[in-house]
Amino acid sequence: MVSYAALVIRQMEQRREFGIYTISVLFLLSVILFVWTKSRIEQQKIEANQSEHIEKLIRDVHQYKEVIPAAKRELCLAQKKMLAEHRWEVAAEIGGAIEELDCLGDTISAWSMKELAETINFDTTGLRLLDSQLQNEQEMAAEEGINFSCVVTSPAAFLVKTGVIQQFHLQQMVGDLVRNAIRAVRLVEGRDKRILLVMGERPEGYQIRICDTGLPFPPEILRDFGRRGLTTGGSGHGLADLREIMAGCAGSITVTEYGEEESSYSKAISLVMDGRGMLRVHSALSGVDYERPLLEPAGSRVK
Repeated sequence: MVSYAALVIRQMEQRREFGIYTISVLFLLSVILFVWTKSRIEQQKIEANQSEHIEKLIRDVHQYKEVIPAAKRELCLAQKKMLAEHRWEVAAEIGGAIEELDCLGDTISAWSMKELAETINFDTTGLRLLDSQLQNEQEMAAEEGINFSCVVTSPAAFLVKTGVIQQFHLQQMVGDLVRNAIRAVRLVEGRDKRILLVMGERPEGYQIRICDTGLPFPPEILRDFGRRGLTTGGSGHGLADLREIMAGCAGSITVTEYGEEESSYSKAISLVMDGRGMLRVHSALSGVDYERPLLEPAGSRVK
């Protein structure tokens, strides 16, 4: 009887200990969740403030690029008029003002680009040269008045370390994607000039995805996507190189053009290291829609 009572007491103690342990674990998880949530909210605030500051800097650079050349043109016209009237001293004074305006433009541009470079930030790709390349491309876009955002959710370095792709080819592809996007966005009228580059792991494989608000691809580019010589204003080799590199590492390319209500971007190109080696093209604008192996010659079976 005593041993049974002792057993019951022991079980009650074990249950109490288990209850205390469970409560402790739940409390610890609650603290972790609270800290993570608070950190995430603070990070989102930082990113929002950073994005607002970047957009302001881009607007400032764009305004200076418009105002200063306009003032310079007026001064040059005035100088020519003074020279035609043989008013040499006045023309020389205007020439000095033009030189000062040039220096002012260089100073403002250098200051703006320096502050922009210090402000722009993204998680590392794990490859210093690729990080530097993206930084330079962000500065190039800013000079064009384009808001280029780069989001890296997981490093791309393991693609190179595991032999999936050579670093040179990876940087070449990213560079071609960004240059094509800048070229397309540059030609768009209005102020909505945006590019978004997202790099990170997905369930189907590592993805490099670029979206822009630029002009859509001409239908002939979509039908023969990646055929060497076809161009939207570049060398005619960028998309062809992109296709060959992705075929070589058995990755897939998806090209999507959106309708007016589908997205705030006009188009997107996704590169996914999924081991399938497929090309998918879907355009809500031109009606081009197909899927085929990347190794199949460009343009075949496309109506």
